[in-house]
Amino acid sequence: MLTKKKLQTTAKPKPKPKQDPAAAPFSPQGIPRRAKPELELPGPRIIRRKEVLRMLGIGRTAFDELIRRGEFPKPIKITGKRALGWFLDDVLDYMARLRAARDAA
Repeated sequence: MLTKKKLQTTAKPKPKPKQDPAAAPFSPQGIPRRAKPELELPGPRIIRRKEVLRMLGIGRTAFDELIRRGEFPKPIKITGKRALGWFLDDVLDYMARLRAARDAA
């Protein structure tokens, strides 16, 4: 059992400064971290909705409205009934059209 005197002398440990784990050069196990190379596949690349939204900087509702109005390419079925995606080239072409319309105005 701890006495009152021991409780008073017990110091709290200093909190360690928080560091982004991904920015650390070593993992918690001491293994050096390496940058993960992006996989470069030949041919067209299909990207999912989350990545398209991130590229365009818009929300789901605005994105769905663009598709409904025919301003953005319709998705393609990847597998089964639910998995949808867009060709990266189509998304980049749409962004280039937006830039051209802006520059023409």
